Amino acid sequence: MTGDSEKIVLVVDDEKNIQIVLQHALNNDFCVYLASCASEAFEILERQRVDMIFMDITMPGMSGLEALERINELYQLPVVIMTAHTGMQSVIDAMKLSAYEFITKPFEISQIRELATRITSQQTRSKTPDKPVSDQMSFEKIIGSSMAMREVFKLIGKVAPTKVTVLIEGESGTGKELVARVIHQNSLCADKPFVPVNLAAIPRELMESEFFGHERGAFTGATDQRKGLFREAQGGTLFLDELAHMPLDLQSKLLRVLQEGEVSPVGSSRIYHVDTRIVAATNRNLLEMVRKNQFREDLYYRLNVFSLRLPPLRERMEDLEEILEFFLYRYSQEYRLPQKPVLPEAMVKLRTYDWPGNVRELENIARRGLLLSNTPYLTAEDFPLGSDDEASARQYPQTLHQIIRSHALPHLQAMMENGAGNLHQLIIGSAEKSLYEIVIEYTRGNQVSTANILGVNRNTVRKKVQEYNIDLSLYRKRREQD
Repeated sequence: MTGDSEKIVLVVDDEKNIQIVLQHALNNDFCVYLASCASEAFEILERQRVDMIFMDITMPGMSGLEALERINELYQLPVVIMTAHTGMQSVIDAMKLSAYEFITKPFEISQIRELATRITSQQTRSKTPDKPVSDQMSFEKIIGSSMAMREVFKLIGKVAPTKVTVLIEGESGTGKELVARVIHQNSLCADKPFVPVNLAAIPRELMESEFFGHERGAFTGATDQRKGLFREAQGGTLFLDELAHMPLDLQSKLLRVLQEGEVSPVGSSRIYHVDTRIVAATNRNLLEMVRKNQFREDLYYRLNVFSLRLPPLRERMEDLEEILEFFLYRYSQEYRLPQKPVLPEAMVKLRTYDWPGNVRELENIARRGLLLSNTPYLTAEDFPLGSDDEASARQYPQTLHQIIRSHALPHLQAMMENGAGNLHQLIIGSAEKSLYEIVIEYTRGNQVSTANILGVNRNTVRKKVQEYNIDLSLYRKRREQD
């Protein structure tokens, strides 16, 4: 028996080594119970008070997600789902079922301890969630298993089962409409319409009619009655893409629909009640537009109930190969072409590119490379990444992280194969040499000024000048010429 004040953690995993690792990590601060499958876990729960659960997804018999749903119904306990698989739907399903957190193996021991401490110290427990929508349907799929995308999947899983308005922010080409479709397909209205509309493609004078409908003869050219997008999406989701293109006068009418749930067609006094969820998307900074009086502040806060930022491809480069393989497979099937492997030097080229057009640009590059390749494999030449690299670099300046990545990636494969390397010395030394050269050039070879700017001792400057073979005379000549 355990004391009432002692916190109890249940670990459910069919891998004995995971059980041992978690037990060892938690034993000092918690009482730990172990189960190898869901049925053993429920036997423990029937006889023992438990404060939280760490549970694997894939186990013999009842899966972790099935067990999670039952635990929510019977015990309302916080559950952390563990898995070696990071696919989109697994993360979304876990969060839809109100999993407290979703972590991937291998994990850090400190992460496990921090989670257990934080969860068991909370006073309230989550309520039983609504019954999730059936998964017996064809889902859109977002490719990616990076940490950045797992966070996106978690947010989708949390917001999808609700009717909360969602604002998706991200650069062009990051897949905002795809995310909107995934939100809809994981919602309680998945069997109702999903109606996408690109505001940038609708003429301004037709927007009101497009959204609210019109009566026959309401204006020149209105030869038929039209329901409008809100009524077409009745009970489902209306996706407003390129939201920043909505004119101010229509913004006020959209705000009224969101507040009152009513629309009135152009040329009619009749009012229709609508129950439509809004998911909006933009690649512009709406808050900045609000400050410039280009977007209504009240509408912004009405739409920004739940915001979701999509990371650009350059921030999740670990997903690039998986996304590329997906597109190459898709188009090899569509065009009835043989699948071709991508040579390592081609992958290095793709990984060191900044991808201003994001996933959409990668899709076009993959399709073009597959169509134009004349060899049994895809080479660096099959992936043209811009006609003027210098102009591209000026237009899309690289961050320090991107610069370091571009220098490190070409060396990684060889060092991984060898099992060792000197990458730290190589990159840090290169960066340090460049920094010293830049400051010495600025000070025209004055070592005292260089030391003061860098915040180091003058002897350190002298040592680095010798180590990196920096010719001070070149910079001193410029000082004399000036």
